[in-house]
Amino acid sequence: MTEGAGAPPLRVLNIMLGVRSGGLERSVVSFHEALLAGGAEPLSVLSPGAWARGLFAPGRRVVEIETSERFSWLAGRTLSAAVANEAFDVVLAHGNRALKAAFALVKRAPIVAVAHATNLNLAKHGHRFDAAILPAWAPERDIKTLDKATLAGRYGGLLRAAGISDRATATLPHALRAADWSQPQPTNSMPLIGALGRFDRNKGFDLLLAAARLLKDRGREFRLVIAGADSHGSVAELAAVRDALDLTEEVSLPGWMTSPAAYLGSLDIFCMSSRRETFGLALLEAMAAGRPVVASRLADLADAFVDGREGLFFESENPVALADALDRLLADPVLRASMAGHAKQRAQAFDYAMVGPLYVSILAGFAAMGART
Repeated sequence: MTEGAGAPPLRVLNIMLGVRSGGLERSVVSFHEALLAGGAEPLSVLSPGAWARGLFAPGRRVVEIETSERFSWLAGRTLSAAVANEAFDVVLAHGNRALKAAFALVKRAPIVAVAHATNLNLAKHGHRFDAAILPAWAPERDIKTLDKATLAGRYGGLLRAAGISDRATATLPHALRAADWSQPQPTNSMPLIGALGRFDRNKGFDLLLAAARLLKDRGREFRLVIAGADSHGSVAELAAVRDALDLTEEVSLPGWMTSPAAYLGSLDIFCMSSRRETFGLALLEAMAAGRPVVASRLADLADAFVDGREGLFFESENPVALADALDRLLADPVLRASMAGHAKQRAQAFDYAMVGPLYVSILAGFAAMGART
């Protein structure tokens, strides 16, 4: 298969075998939609009853396979049987379970590992994948062509954690249908700050609570909602921190939101207080909803927006700096409105129609490597 006018559509097997709710699970849908927008023919593979299944639009090609976290070889055999009559040019594997299962297809098409998070350690998978994609705000066809300082500054942490060394490695941004996230401006009587993500330490929600306590001490009126999926009882731990800080009236922890777009639309300010991120899909979704954002100054988020235009960066793991950034926006509704408009415009660059052709172009390059014999 070749890229260019008259070439047959790129056929992509898009595998994600997680069952939880969160950014990884949403991303498999965004990859599918971006590939469609770029003219490819994706087939997505999920576990039975996967939360992500309900996010696919009617008519999308999706199959479900029985999986076993303990017996990954069994998932591989099941996957091989499920796609035995399918033709594909490249395999996308999202997460450890998908990558392990995809090894069964190594002789049929190149396998591309998508490193959504630092817990995907590709080194332990040896040489059984052919290329890698790092989700990033700035796309690069081959990050190995970057100078060493840029490579280390932007992607060094993830590269070390993922164990990528000699593989062809590209970066691609997440994508969305911007119109689906567009929301009217909120009419809250009191400014509402919000956060969204899986409840674990890397998301820095404890830092956000500490900043909220500082805002309360300064006499600032606000409400804060931290929404997300529980992770090993983290929501109970976070509730205990909230109560110890005497923030029960100001802070609510409603759990996962079934309609993230409506939730983001209810906010006056979106905050990403993470200690670590790879891309930060919720940040893009918040900007698409037309909300000013406050985010940790992390290397992986450096290209997300321009500080002072779409939102504000703060020094990572510094609750005082976070409180200062939130305070600035809480005190200035005109600034919030200006940033909201710029944020919505920024998100347009990540619409499926805009980035879909880039997805297909990069994956076509990986497909050209051919299956191993």
